[in-house]
Amino acid sequence: VGPLQVAGAHVVAGLAGYGAMAACAAGELAAAWVTGDALPDFAASFVPARFSDPAFRTRFLATVDDGEL
Repeated sequence: VGPLQVAGAHVVAGLAGYGAMAACAAGELAAAWVTGDALPDFAASFVPARFSDPAFRTRFLATVDDGEL
């Protein structure tokens, strides 16, 4: 949830089977990104750019794949 590398483009994606439960919160977070409102502390945890962060990739790859979404 958040801005993409293309100026003005934002995304809400990857909600998987939890989309119905997460849609309202994801939409609220996306709206804050689009409008420039204050973002919650956890917003950076969902932005697609996190995959460009070497520290995030290291933590991500170290997680155990147990099939949980």
